[in-house]
Amino acid sequence: MKIISDIPPQNVRKIQELISKKSYKDIDEFVRIAVENQISLELGEKSSLNSNLSFSSGATDISSIIGKLKIDESKSIIVEMPEPTFNDIKMPGVTEEKDMWIWGQINKILPLKFNIRYLFNLLKDGKESIELEEFYRKASELGRGFGNAMLHVDEQQDRRRDERFSIGFPIGEEKSKSFSRFCSQFIGFKREDGVLVGALFVLKFANLKVDNKRLYLGITKSGLQFAKIRNPIFDENIFEKNLSEEEISFYLNHIIQKVPGEARTFYLILDLISKQVREGYDLTNKIRDTVSSSWTDDFINTQRIGAISRLYELGLITKIKSGKFVEFDISEKGKEYYEKLIQHKIKYANNT
Repeated sequence: MKIISDIPPQNVRKIQELISKKSYKDIDEFVRIAVENQISLELGEKSSLNSNLSFSSGATDISSIIGKLKIDESKSIIVEMPEPTFNDIKMPGVTEEKDMWIWGQINKILPLKFNIRYLFNLLKDGKESIELEEFYRKASELGRGFGNAMLHVDEQQDRRRDERFSIGFPIGEEKSKSFSRFCSQFIGFKREDGVLVGALFVLKFANLKVDNKRLYLGITKSGLQFAKIRNPIFDENIFEKNLSEEEISFYLNHIIQKVPGEARTFYLILDLISKQVREGYDLTNKIRDTVSSSWTDDFINTQRIGAISRLYELGLITKIKSGKFVEFDISEKGKEYYEKLIQHKIKYANNT
């Protein structure tokens, strides 16, 4: 049946933007999906945005992607690599690992969970590692498909930018640059001076070895533990949250034990927010008083934004719109974790 309807020009422009991003094949597909979702809402039916997502024909088949990310129960033996060490730190003004912040552009946990789960599934029984370049290629391609599928979900669920599950995945228009950022930030690499950088290494979930001048990527004990924890999207087909409570708990306990720089970063920001320093600009100024004097304002701002994003994704802070600005507050979970950090005597010496 054909139905003619007048759509306001501003809405038409928004629909056309979504089509240009390949979220939908055409206006007809957009309207059909919109109608189906509205009928579900009006009739009180369970939203099709949960286990039965409506993906456009132009979107990558999410079921085939998730199939590659589910836990492979047949993998009874995984050879673990030792954790990387960071005795030679190259961050400006930082000489000890406990003062080393995670690079600010590593702003989400889901992409690194994606990579460590995929690495786990690629390692066959008894196999210790995979060539780094091979993993780059495979993870980037799968990550692009997954990211585009999550972008579609984000738009269907009208998520705000900082809540989007697609952030961090290689979905940029310039594919090669997007892949490069994804690999360098959410996997990692070995610099010419031998220092390992990138999320999987700094968080000690993975390590590298050299064999015949080639680099091979393997998983550590901590990475193996994190990879095995069930994820709402990968294992349950639930698209309303991107991390399980068990994953969040593991991450928060892990950084206390193994990643002191991340734990101290979280302490610093939670401590400042608890003292009513709640806007981004004010936080940057206060952080400047604590960290190395060699850190520029731009560098501090990048680091602060990334840390805030991770804290928010982990549910430790909340955001409140205050006029033109956003203010941060500590959630109940954040208060509990803040007390736990104090109990473990994790704090900045200059932040008392």
